Amino acid sequence: MEKNRKKLCNRIVDYILNCPLEKLDNLTVDDIAKKFQISKMHLIRSFKICRNITPGKFIVREKMIRALLLMQKNGNLTVNRIAEILGFSTADYFIRVFKNHFGKPPCQYLDCKAKQDRKYSYRKD
Repeated sequence: MEKNRKKLCNRIVDYILNCPLEKLDNLTVDDIAKKFQISKMHLIRSFKICRNITPGKFIVREKMIRALLLMQKNGNLTVNRIAEILGFSTADYFIRVFKNHFGKPPCQYLDCKAKQDRKYSYRKD
């Protein structure tokens, strides 16, 4: 049973990590349960045992990682646009979730990242 649970969890993790951005924006635990033909409660319980995190929180964590990638690749995107792309209801909610994950709001992260990039872009001969 334990082996089957781990296999299932690994398949679910792969599914979430490989989910295209346009589907990740509104991916839910219900969607995943339907995809893997298991009950929502079985999914939550098994995932929590294997990964020590709920599938819902794992999805949010993946969205935060994708937000960072979007900011790094497209520095001209606004916080509002990133929130919209990732399926957050409001930019304020996205900022709160981002701050909970990374300790500072996205705009501050971008400012710090830009300063760091400039700092290390100078050659020291």
